[in-house]
Amino acid sequence: MKEYTEIQKELIALADEPYRQFHSRLLPGTDHILGVRLPLLRKMARRLLKEEGAACLDRLTDETYEELQLQGLSLIHISEPTRLQLI
Repeated sequence: MKEYTEIQKELIALADEPYRQFHSRLLPGTDHILGVRLPLLRKMARRLLKEEGAACLDRLTDETYEELQLQGLSLIHISEPTRLQLI
């Protein structure tokens, strides 16, 4: 049985099945969509950055579409000097 990270557990709890079905039709061939709505992802990204700073990026995997979204949303809010250090 797969072990989920805390972030993955939180994303699974926020998942919306009808939205997952809708979103899956928009991205055919993508099978790792949980169905978390974007406003919730934005809120989660801000909270992770507030709690952990850029270190939260180390905890995010690319196993789900939503984790990839969280990575992008987090990078938007990280200051330019910190972003350059991550490259």
